[in-house]
Amino acid sequence: MSGAVAAHAAYNGSGTQGLAVTNKIHEDDGDVMSVFWNKNDTTRQLLFGSSVVEIPSSGASTLSYGSSRIFTINNDIDCVGDMYLQLTAKFPTYTLATTFGGVTPDNTGDQGNNTIRTALRVKPFALQSVVERVEIQVGTQIWQTLESQDIRVVNSTELPADGFSEMSMLSSKTGTGNTSTSAWLVIPSLTKTLGPRFGKFANQTEDGYPMAAAPHQSVKVKVYFKEFPSSLSYLSTTVTGGDGDVTVVQFAEDVPLEGVITVKGSIAATFAPAATAGLTFATAVSAAGSITACNLYAKQMVMCNEEREQMKAMPAGLPKRLKMTQNAHVTDIGTSIIKTIDLDHFSLYGSHLIISGNAGTDTDGNPIRIKTAELKLNSSSFSGQLPGILLDSCTSDSLGIYANKFIHADGSNFTVDEYGVGTYVFPLSASAFSGSAVPLNRFDSIRLTLTFTSTPQNGGSTFISVTCVGETTALFKGGAASLAMY
Repeated sequence: MSGAVAAHAAYNGSGTQGLAVTNKIHEDDGDVMSVFWNKNDTTRQLLFGSSVVEIPSSGASTLSYGSSRIFTINNDIDCVGDMYLQLTAKFPTYTLATTFGGVTPDNTGDQGNNTIRTALRVKPFALQSVVERVEIQVGTQIWQTLESQDIRVVNSTELPADGFSEMSMLSSKTGTGNTSTSAWLVIPSLTKTLGPRFGKFANQTEDGYPMAAAPHQSVKVKVYFKEFPSSLSYLSTTVTGGDGDVTVVQFAEDVPLEGVITVKGSIAATFAPAATAGLTFATAVSAAGSITACNLYAKQMVMCNEEREQMKAMPAGLPKRLKMTQNAHVTDIGTSIIKTIDLDHFSLYGSHLIISGNAGTDTDGNPIRIKTAELKLNSSSFSGQLPGILLDSCTSDSLGIYANKFIHADGSNFTVDEYGVGTYVFPLSASAFSGSAVPLNRFDSIRLTLTFTSTPQNGGSTFISVTCVGETTALFKGGAASLAMY
């Protein structure tokens, strides 16, 4: 007997199989379908066309750190889909200080015994961090502000592994001198990019901002760039270790760079900022760095006349659910192992929260992570205390999104380059953007309590960022769009 007929031979119309399938077609069996001729063969869509185009920049400005650039989307586009930002940049050239904590590093020639050597290197996702924030403006109103952390963490949870791997590698290899490199990132705004990558015809979804329903309003994207300081100062750093040990130096400035101390021989010392030694780890020289290219691309879709005119003619307007994010950024994380963050301003139909940031390092030089997280709505616990190791990967899979990590190989070793505390997904719904999401605007008090694995280092570039990912509804009526509800 061929294996293909085993299911047929064992069929008796009972049990689980009897509830799932039938071998008879009756007129009243309206819910029975063929897998060989189904909705993928019978469903029709309204005709539309799509292509990826470059969005021109307006009000030409000089590309430089600390500046911004505005892109205006052409009103001829009926619907704007996914947007991609391409960057090419050089980081400033810094000169290392001749003394560090009162100790003179051995930075020339062969490193001597029982000495330290200092160096600069880029953090993971360094080139992405050049973008300080992105604003989405519709008409005269700012609809969405995407902070740098929002862009990074949403991309890490929504890009498939191949796209995330390429983007993270490109944006993490920028040198601190005259080395120039390019990277791209997705602007996670207005469109839900989740869906079956190889889904058949009836399962395909196209989402975006329907400009055809609001032709009288312009849509602009404004990109702000980070400004680099003229020098880098360090926080108190403890170096303990033997030959070849590396200690990461935390800077007081918020820059996508970090210092490293390499030990030769045996060193055990604490390099504390002192009046005699100063705080300087590195100072800038003539090469101040530059942004040589910043281009925005978007998927443009053109509807058929019938669909376009029907959208405009709807007497009550067209309500459209749009993907949206909101951010809470806390720089004062304190020196307590427990931190409670006020999220009262979150008002989206919330799908999930993404927690990230930098709490410094513990006494062994390892990054401080998040041990547990608890969300309270109107003082009632949403899920109880959830362990950080669960939020680090498992909850993403439960929601149907990704838990991408930047992993690179060094010989036979594999290293995970986390950014600060890591990236944690706190679920508010059963699956991403589903009907089980929580309307956060209905709650007067929203508090997120984090427990760290060690006492955080408050000050300098330490922070906690919470990104709320969800939806809002825009009403397209009379040729204009407005945010109708959260």
